[in-house]
Amino acid sequence: MVLNMDKPIISLIIPVYNTEKHLEKCLNRVIDQTYKNLDIILVDDGSTDESGRICDSYAERDSRIRVFHKINGGVSDSRNLGLDKALGEYIGFVDSDDLIDIQFIEVLYSNAVKHDAGISACGMYGSYNITKIRKNIGQCLHYNSSEEVLRNLFTAGSVLGSSCCNKLFRREIVESIRYKNYVVGEDVDYLYECIMNNKKSFVYDNRVLYLYLYHDTSSSRGMFSIEKLSILTVADDILSKTLLLSDSLENAVYAYHLRWHMCVAQNIYNACNKNDFKSCIDDIRKKIKGNLNKYLWNPCVAKGDTILYIALLFKMFGPVNCILREYRIITKSV
Repeated sequence: MVLNMDKPIISLIIPVYNTEKHLEKCLNRVIDQTYKNLDIILVDDGSTDESGRICDSYAERDSRIRVFHKINGGVSDSRNLGLDKALGEYIGFVDSDDLIDIQFIEVLYSNAVKHDAGISACGMYGSYNITKIRKNIGQCLHYNSSEEVLRNLFTAGSVLGSSCCNKLFRREIVESIRYKNYVVGEDVDYLYECIMNNKKSFVYDNRVLYLYLYHDTSSSRGMFSIEKLSILTVADDILSKTLLLSDSLENAVYAYHLRWHMCVAQNIYNACNKNDFKSCIDDIRKKIKGNLNKYLWNPCVAKGDTILYIALLFKMFGPVNCILREYRIITKSV
């Protein structure tokens, strides 16, 4: 690996599992980055298609790429292996079926240096179509404390997002933290721990430099399964930790906690197999009742979530959810 030691090494960790249709496009954007001092770590998570071979062929062409083949263990396990192997002073994550702008690393690194930030983030956009990417003029938001960052993160429609893929982390923040093996919510949990471990500032650049592409094979989509309830475990954990951290975040974190529960309820009702999870809906309803005094008159609770939790309490969630979904489709098309 021949690197320019005048600039710090930045490690990019890319878990790979059966993404042969999209992997080359992803890797082409990575190797074409305007910031060249990269340590590119490809973790082949036991792929059964041509993904492993593609990884090896790119490693032969570019000495910055290192490939690790392993038995399938999931995205968290793959990222943890990447963290163990990373050489960089800064560390970032990319999913192997997504795309990054060629200035992705350069912008995040420049902002981290300029603002002395432990975490540097950019805009992120999800789409089925690569041509539908938003273009923004670069504007930065700067946060000096973890409490400020969490307040934004807990706000409905937060620009920061709950993914780690649109962010660059200083090594000292992430080297003691590892991903937990959740099916859904592993990024939410990991990002929260990183924010809490960040002793420097946090900077966000609104330029969209990371494009999350929706595919039928994306792990975050499909029929509902019991494993996807892991996000509620994450939400419960974040609630309890934040309440110990700061009284001033109480309203915001309860609103965040409610939002994830309403999101799961919506996913269940929108799934073809929703009848298999009636007991889960009952459990969410009981939890809402138990925290009802924290949601009523809470200024941080979004209107949509208020409508949904009231509908859930009165067992009208199904039709109300359908109405809200149709309303969002109509308003997006206008």
